[in-house]
Amino acid sequence: MSVNKQEILKEDAATWGFIVIAALTFARISLRLIHWIAFFALRDKIAEEDTRLDPALTEKFQKIVNEPYTIRIAKQTGRGKDLGCWTIGGRVITYTVSMRDMLNDDEMIAICLHEYGHTKEKHIEKDIIAEMSDSIVLGAILLGMGAIVGPAGISIIFGTISNLFLFDIKIIETLYKKLVNHKYEYIADSYAHKFGYGKHLMSAFTKFEEYERKIYCRYTNNSRDCSRIMNKLYKGAEHPSNRKRIERLAGKALRTVADVKSLSLRSIDVADDKVSKAMDKALKDEDNNEEL
Repeated sequence: MSVNKQEILKEDAATWGFIVIAALTFARISLRLIHWIAFFALRDKIAEEDTRLDPALTEKFQKIVNEPYTIRIAKQTGRGKDLGCWTIGGRVITYTVSMRDMLNDDEMIAICLHEYGHTKEKHIEKDIIAEMSDSIVLGAILLGMGAIVGPAGISIIFGTISNLFLFDIKIIETLYKKLVNHKYEYIADSYAHKFGYGKHLMSAFTKFEEYERKIYCRYTNNSRDCSRIMNKLYKGAEHPSNRKRIERLAGKALRTVADVKSLSLRSIDVADDKVSKAMDKALKDEDNNEEL
């Protein structure tokens, strides 16, 4: 085979490789768009699957937010066995039986207001856009390189691009979530404070912290070792630690001695900054009604 023919075949192979990967990328983007369009149209129906209505909590919550949200209880299968509360961005908020067993009514409302905050701030939609961006950017890079380098040059980088596609490495989504996840959680927490349930959310986080410490620190009696374990548990996690969330809320909702004592914050070894100072001042104050 002549050198000229070999070069033509290489050109053809590179061109077809470019066409195939471009077509697959376009197909992936199209399928994801169809998936998310269907999801947004049906998400309240999806959220209601394997759940039952909590009429009392729904009525109370609707009076607070003045919107037709429903609070539902997950069946005790799969995710429903865990301690949790969630929303998928519609007007349905779901919690598990174990969550309800742990929290009182006001604490449950506070947690639901947190999920309500995620919906109002459109955090779910923003996450989906970040997820879609990986496919769109991948397609744009591929087409751009094809135009600049030419089809023959694509063969050099074809392996790298195809690996990104085949293994679905979510570079943009991962970076985006690392940057904004904790911020989103703090923003959602602020909705509990906005509706007057900030101290109840702190109380719920205190119970979560005590629950987690019983599980993860059961082999140590040393509070410092336990704190190290908890710090490692939340290192790189999507949600900030309960301690950090309590600290954030405390500056907004911690007012009286009674508020501080009711939270039993000392039992979870809160860091010695704004919260500890407010706590110490409150515990030394003899007048339970005096404002901090």
